[in-house]
Amino acid sequence: MIGRGFRTVVPSLIERKISAGARVLDIGGGWGDNFYQLKLDKVNVHAGTYTVLDNERQAAFGKTIFSENEISFLSEIPQTHFDIVLLVSTLQYIEDWKSLFATFDKLDIQYVYISRTPFLYGAPSFCAVQSLTPPTFAYKIGEENLHIIAFAELEEVCAAHDWRVKKVSRRQNYSKQFRRMPKNKRNVYYQCIILEKIAD
Repeated sequence: MIGRGFRTVVPSLIERKISAGARVLDIGGGWGDNFYQLKLDKVNVHAGTYTVLDNERQAAFGKTIFSENEISFLSEIPQTHFDIVLLVSTLQYIEDWKSLFATFDKLDIQYVYISRTPFLYGAPSFCAVQSLTPPTFAYKIGEENLHIIAFAELEEVCAAHDWRVKKVSRRQNYSKQFRRMPKNKRNVYYQCIILEKIAD
């Protein structure tokens, strides 16, 4: 896991659950790159247990690489049970991120792993516009909204839905990316966390 830094896609607890046959819903999982990294990390992903939720373009590409037995690709949240949700570099692009928690309740999710997501400390959540500039381009090709979630707000939502929040990495300072923002909106960090459902 995370004693190894960000080089593995999930912490050891999640690795063990997946290796034991947990059903995984990878929201924003693209063409299956997180699944591919799990395989590189020697995680035993059982056949038929891994589902990626993303757009049809990503799914079409993923289907040229992986069999249906390896990954099921969906473009809408299913109404079936999953054990684990992965949100890797995804939560910040979901405008109504709080509504996800009601969905998690319906799907009887037990664990949610959130990583590569910037959180804000000491100020309310806000939305910034992020320029899309690929490394090989000298100019931006577009923009997208980036939702910077106040960590305290995330904790409040988790408490309301009976989730225990566990930090599983050191905070990675991300404030230099926000140096043009007002001072109270610069205290931004990456923080990997596991949410564990509290038993009734």
